[in-house]
Amino acid sequence: MSTFENNIATANVLIDNKNYKDAIDQFNDAILKTNIPEQQIDIYNVIGRLYVSIQNTNEAIKNFEKSLEIHNNLLEEKAEKLKANKATVLNNLGVIILQTNVKQAIKYHK
Repeated sequence: MSTFENNIATANVLIDNKNYKDAIDQFNDAILKTNIPEQQIDIYNVIGRLYVSIQNTNEAIKNFEKSLEIHNNLLEEKAEKLKANKATVLNNLGVIILQTNVKQAIKYHK
């Protein structure tokens, strides 16, 4: 049985080989093996970026929004420590949304 760490390592190798779909599968398996919000936030963000790479905007948005949902449910002190992570996710959403909804994109960027 693979571990969280094995899934992450395998996913990173797959990314290096531009095998994004299989990397997404590995990251999704990794998410099932952790209940640490910081890891979940980062993994959902990475999955979102991978979906951008394979031009699947809808799945990218879903994963960025899942990352934000986890962040928004953190206790205030922990959320404050992870505000750079949140800013990255909001930026990623803004870039995607800019293609279809400028006003919404500006909201994410602000």
